[in-house]
Amino acid sequence: MTPLFTTPMIPSQRFHELQHVPVSRRLAYSEAGPMEATMLLICLPGLLETRDVFAPLLSMAQANENCRVITLDYCGRGASDWLDASRHYTMSIYLDDLVEFVGARRQEQVCASNTQVYLVGTSMGGILSMHLSQILTFEIKGLIFNDIGLSLSWWSIYGLYKDIDLEDYKLHISRKPPDQRIDPRAIDDVGSKNHFDLEYDYDWVGMQFERLMKSFLGDVFLIHNARSPICGWAVAHKFQVCVPALHLFTNNGATHPVPWSAEVCAWLKETLCLKAQEDGATPSSWLDTQLDHPPSTGIEPLHEQSIEQTTEPSLEHSRDNTAQTPLLLTLDKTRDSTAPEHTASKAQATRDNSLKDSAPTQPGSHPIDPAQRGSTHTSIKSMNFTEKIRQHLKNWLSIKK
Repeated sequence: MTPLFTTPMIPSQRFHELQHVPVSRRLAYSEAGPMEATMLLICLPGLLETRDVFAPLLSMAQANENCRVITLDYCGRGASDWLDASRHYTMSIYLDDLVEFVGARRQEQVCASNTQVYLVGTSMGGILSMHLSQILTFEIKGLIFNDIGLSLSWWSIYGLYKDIDLEDYKLHISRKPPDQRIDPRAIDDVGSKNHFDLEYDYDWVGMQFERLMKSFLGDVFLIHNARSPICGWAVAHKFQVCVPALHLFTNNGATHPVPWSAEVCAWLKETLCLKAQEDGATPSSWLDTQLDHPPSTGIEPLHEQSIEQTTEPSLEHSRDNTAQTPLLLTLDKTRDSTAPEHTASKAQATRDNSLKDSAPTQPGSHPIDPAQRGSTHTSIKSMNFTEKIRQHLKNWLSIKK
């Protein structure tokens, strides 16, 4: 197959002046593709990513005539303005900004009434896109997730944070080009108990987002690594059970998230039916992956798996592309070997208990309403976020003993 491109494009930089904020603030973004395109992809980065990670998708848009791609930096990231010292970075602030930003970008399209908007969300960006689909109900045609599923286990979150040296990362990010730097306060705030202040369900296994997707009727895509600590086999299978029409691409890697390689972009181009700028383009042979085997456990353990467990003959289009994974989110270090193993019967009990213990949020609550934001239980904020995760693990391990 001929590659879509050889090198990522260098995008131009634009700014959106936010109107809903009392103090003037701008979001930086880049775009590629025609204004008259009927398909608009808006890319939402991960926890501490900047928009530069989506450069291959901008190149993809330049090579196709019916697609426009927009990438942006959240506040405190890249070239976007930082929050003033009196405010903390939280997901509700990102969400408020995105509601205005997505609406503005859609309306400026030449064919605004016929524009199909797809949100491309990596990790935290995927969770934000779920909430956006609940607010902009008639605006979103499809959701494209990069290595984030409908659940996020406490084990995964603990693994995400335990390997991060924030001071070292601050030093590393300070040496980046200006448009890829991050406010040091944002790096501190992502580990705060108040950073994740949007609604979600939870049980002893972890965070649950299935309710956010129940009413979404658009197209859903999932790109994930087979041995990802965040969205591995078990999480992808659960997603596919919940959304039978899910378009799935499995990469044979062990890191989080999946890099936007030529193979991933080619699959996305084929699945979205993008039209090449030049006639006579070679047709792609990509097919959606099907998980033919249900995993033996309801959560994805963080310890390394064997080759036999991770190489599935049914996954004809698996790829291993981990070299471009961002520094902070590379979680392929040695895992804790004490991670528990589950039998099939206990896995079933886990799923049953999850349904019983999962407490739905209050009906009718709106994620964008500041008065109703936050966890579904007040106890979820009663301690430091990392301490809460450790307490969950400590309680569960004491039961196992």
